[in-house]
Amino acid sequence: MSKFSWGLMGYSPENPNNIGHEITTQIENSHERLQLERMPRWVLRSSGLMAPDGVTPHQTGELEQMAEFPDVVFVALPSSDDGEPAYSLIMQSLEKGATVITCEKGALANRFQDLKEASGNFERLGFNATVGGGAKPMEKAKADLRDPDNVKAIHMKPNATLNFISGRLSTDGQEPASPEVAVKEAIEKGLAEPGSHDILSVIHTEAEGDIPKKLAIFLNQSGLLEPNDYIDWHELAFKLTDKQIRTALENPDTHHFISSIYPTDRGEVPDVGRLGGFDVTHGRWRLVGGFIDPRKVQSMQALINLSGTDSCIVISLGPPDSSDGDYPIPGPGAGPGPTVNAMLDDFIHLVRNKKTI
Repeated sequence: MSKFSWGLMGYSPENPNNIGHEITTQIENSHERLQLERMPRWVLRSSGLMAPDGVTPHQTGELEQMAEFPDVVFVALPSSDDGEPAYSLIMQSLEKGATVITCEKGALANRFQDLKEASGNFERLGFNATVGGGAKPMEKAKADLRDPDNVKAIHMKPNATLNFISGRLSTDGQEPASPEVAVKEAIEKGLAEPGSHDILSVIHTEAEGDIPKKLAIFLNQSGLLEPNDYIDWHELAFKLTDKQIRTALENPDTHHFISSIYPTDRGEVPDVGRLGGFDVTHGRWRLVGGFIDPRKVQSMQALINLSGTDSCIVISLGPPDSSDGDYPIPGPGAGPGPTVNAMLDDFIHLVRNKKTI
């Protein structure tokens, strides 16, 4: 059987924490099993279009001049607020007939409906890695969300960077790190967004920029909204004060950044002493997020002691006067390995298991 050809957008050969670097490593090690060619046809970097080694300039010179596009394009660009760089490249790849697998959340958060339509209802666009990384909560939540009328609440800690920092600051059975050390370690592990270099910039970027995007992508893909209704992540935009951030860092056991989705017709929004964040109603759903004490809510218990960069989503089901249970979806939320694992799972689902070449 012929193997699937592929291209790569986003690559740093000298940085093992780079997602593009991890994609090339995993495919090279498992290309026979995956039925992918061992090397990409080309690599697109910020410095230009490169040959398969990611270093030598490609003889074609520009992506637009490609006569033939590969079967699959992996998009591993750094995320941006408007997502336009990734959006343009994803659209170009779709127009060329490729299936796209991405971990870049800016494009999906800003252009969800456009990308859904261009990809044939996501038949040619995989994006499970954009929310929860390797945990793949959007895929795993589908069964529990088939009956929206039975949803009591959804609680989320999808930001692995904040989860990592929270865990390092925790006093629960370990020697806690200082906020300075915890954030420094997060930056060194490649968990922080590019450009974040100190405590305040990391927390501001992750909380204000990452969380609203992920919550919007999750809600738009969840099936909870009415047909043709989509939430714009800017509806969830908020600004933390530096004082709020310092208060949260000084009280890590009682200040976890958690986002929740509640049905508006039930009135079941617990008082958790929220610090900062957002409280927005969209359609029949109330979206609430901020630094809170999860110990006050039984269904949030699975969110308290996450390990390392793990993320978690808890879906609470049942009628208003009783419970059908709380269903956590935990897993590795960040890091090159888990993220690429989610991307390759999307490839297997969308391409390898559906198409013979």
